[in-house]
Amino acid sequence: MLGLDLGRAGKTVEVRLSFEEGLAAATQGVTQMMRAIRSGKVGFDHGGASGRAVRERWAQAIQGQMAEHAYCKALGHYPFASVDGINGDDPGGVAIRSTPWSPSTAHLIVNKDELPACEGKPFVLVCGHWPVFVVAGWILGRDAGRDEWYKPNERPPSWWVPAKNLLPMSELRR
Repeated sequence: MLGLDLGRAGKTVEVRLSFEEGLAAATQGVTQMMRAIRSGKVGFDHGGASGRAVRERWAQAIQGQMAEHAYCKALGHYPFASVDGINGDDPGGVAIRSTPWSPSTAHLIVNKDELPACEGKPFVLVCGHWPVFVVAGWILGRDAGRDEWYKPNERPPSWWVPAKNLLPMSELRR
């Protein structure tokens, strides 16, 4: 187990980040993007196939860091403090995916270029926006690669796992 308090855990875990926690995560996201731009890595994440504009990437880097902080808080861990840029490891050896959508309509996205290398890695979906996030569930990379979830025309091609098909956070074991 990654330290999740089973007394609090069920299918999902709601987390509220304080102003200070949100600011720390936002600063980490900004730093991550500045380093990616400086090193020429923007546009080369997800196999270089992403169609996201740089402006959208800024917002998603900040949102992604807030989701990682929320995940760490749910587990009672100090937030992972890497700002090494795109495609770095997420906290606890899992891949954190975030979306502003509610868990009832959200999807966890696993990009084609991540499999098979991440087949045994847990992918965790965190929904919401500051200050309230919901750690919605998880799935192993190998289990995410089902034909019915594959979207070959997305940029990049990817599997979109409906949140309703994710495993409860209480079952996440390492």
